[in-house]
This record gives sequence, structure tokens and C-alpha cells, in this order.
Amino acid sequence: MEIIKLKGITKNYPWGGYRLKQYGKTSDDIMAESWELSIHQDGFSVVDSGKYKGQSLKEYLENNNVL
Repeated sequence: MEIIKLKGITKNYPWGGYRLKQYGKTSDDIMAESWELSIHQDGFSVVDSGKYKGQSLKEYLENNNVL
């Protein structure tokens, strides 16, 4: 199995802000949380490299018999 790079997701809630931008996170909205490694039903990390680029982490794990 190859090493993959993941793109996390940000969650936007009214109490969020813009402080996560100092860590390289980008969003047009305010950001309250950053989920870096997630297969939670409310948001999946996405493969950001290699031949699986664009797949959700959940899809990647299922397709490679890890889950």
C-alpha cells in the first residue's frame, strides 16, 4: 500500500473564527474545527495524492480491504 496524503475538512459553526488560517487551513467561512483524519458520517477526509486522489478516506479504506 502506498503512502497517501490527506486533506482534512473544516467544520463551520457560529462560534468559529479565522485562527485556523495560521495553520494553513482555508475556507471562505469561519472555522470552528479541523478534522484532519476522519471517516465520520458528518465529514470524510479526502485523499489528496496518488492514484486515489479525490476519494474519501472511507472509500479508500473500503476499496483496499482495510475496513
